[in-house]
Amino acid sequence: MKKLIWIILFFIICGCTNKKSVACQRYADNIETYIDIQSINDDITLINVKEVFIIDYDLLMDNDIKTFLDTQIDESYYFIDNKLIKEYNLIIDNKYSLSKTLEYLKKEKYLCG
Repeated sequence: MKKLIWIILFFIICGCTNKKSVACQRYADNIETYIDIQSINDDITLINVKEVFIIDYDLLMDNDIKTFLDTQIDESYYFIDNKLIKEYNLIIDNKYSLSKTLEYLKKEKYLCG
């Protein structure tokens, strides 16, 4: 009887979902990219991306360039100091593997933890 209880407990514990959250970032030239990935077991459920473009203050102080820049971007972008920022969630339309995604991001020079 004790073995049966232990076997049942083992299957209950192994059957629990394992939620994971991983943050990755990459700095290249004047672009910073932050990716937050949430998953259940190895299936990705949510990917949040934040892109930060660093713009020289000299360019932002020139009214012509600032006006041109404002006409080129939509309202999903916003400025903080000299950083142009866009945040968005990627739509997950299929099952994607967290482990394979992390392998790919590491090849692309992202630091993940």
